[in-house]
This record gives sequence, C-alpha cells and structure tokens, in this order.
Amino acid sequence: MAMAENLVTRLQLVVLHGSDQNVIRLAAVANDIFRPPKNGGNGHMSPIAATFQRPPPSEPAPPEAPSPAAPGTLLDASGQQYVAG
Repeated sequence: MAMAENLVTRLQLVVLHGSDQNVIRLAAVANDIFRPPKNGGNGHMSPIAATFQRPPPSEPAPPEAPSPAAPGTLLDASGQQYVAG
C-alpha cells in the first residue's frame, strides 16, 4: 500500500512542480501503458499463454566404451589383451 501512495505522490509532484515537457512525457507514457492491446476486441480478455522456444531433441548418446580390463592385465597398443606365447 505504501508503494502505491509513494507512486501517487511522485506523480502529483511531477504534475505540480515539473516542467510542461515532463507532464507531456508522463501523459504519453501512461497512454502507452494503459492502451488496450492491438486487435484486442471487446469483452473479457484472458492472459496470453507463454510460448517457450525449446531446442530440438538431441541425438541419442553414443554406446558406452567397453569396460577397462581387470587389474594386472596387459594390453597392446590397439587395446587388445596381450597373451604370451
């Protein structure tokens, strides 16, 4: 409630002590704020639902790499298990 009273007091001060330019600017801004929407029509206006832009679905995750070898197992340069013999 205090905020509304402060706003009214500020608007009154602009009108009473402000220059003509400030008063005209205040009237123009108030007109822009309170103007009905373009193509609004008559009757009850319901709020317009928000439309969110979502990215397209991503590609499926690549298959997981094979699990590492057991501790103590030797692997060659290509990742194959080294077998002696």
